[in-house]
Amino acid sequence: MGLSNHEIYIERLIREAQEQGKFVNLAGQGMPQRIEDQNPYLADEWRMAFKVLENGGYSPPWIEMDKELENDLERTYRDRLEHLRWLRRRLADIKSGPIQYFARDMRRLHSSHQHFLRAHAEKIRELNSKIERFNSICPVVSLQKKIMIVDELIRQFDLACPAIPLL
Repeated sequence: MGLSNHEIYIERLIREAQEQGKFVNLAGQGMPQRIEDQNPYLADEWRMAFKVLENGGYSPPWIEMDKELENDLERTYRDRLEHLRWLRRRLADIKSGPIQYFARDMRRLHSSHQHFLRAHAEKIRELNSKIERFNSICPVVSLQKKIMIVDELIRQFDLACPAIPLL
C-alpha cells in the first residue's frame, strides 16, 4: 500500500527539517518523547511525527497560515467596529454642528461610508483568497474555513450602521 498525499507531505516536512539541521541538539534528544496534549484532529500514526516537528520549533505551513488568517479576520472585525463607532460619533457631531454645513457634511459622511464599504469588501475578497489557499493545504477537513459571501456581509454591516440621510 502506497503513501497518501498527506503522508508524503509529512515525510517531506521531516526531511526538509532534517536537512536544515532542525533536529540537531534537541532538548530530550535520545529520550522517550511524552505526548501529553492529544490533538483530537491528528491521526494516531502522526502524533509522534508532529511532536518531533513541534520539539524542533517547526510548524507546518498550514498551521502558520491558520494563525495569520485568524489575525486577519480579527483585524477585519475590529476595523468594522471602529468604523461603526466613528460613524456614530461623526453623525452626532454633524447633528449638533452648524446647520449651514449639515447637508454638505452628510454628503461627505455618506461618501466616506461608501468608500469604507468598498474597501472592506475588497479586504474580505482578499481574505477569501487566503482561505482558499489555506483550505487547499490544510489536511484536516474539519479545520478548513468557510468562504465568506462578500455582498451579504457588506449588506448586513451596512444595515447595522446608522442611516445617513442623503441630502
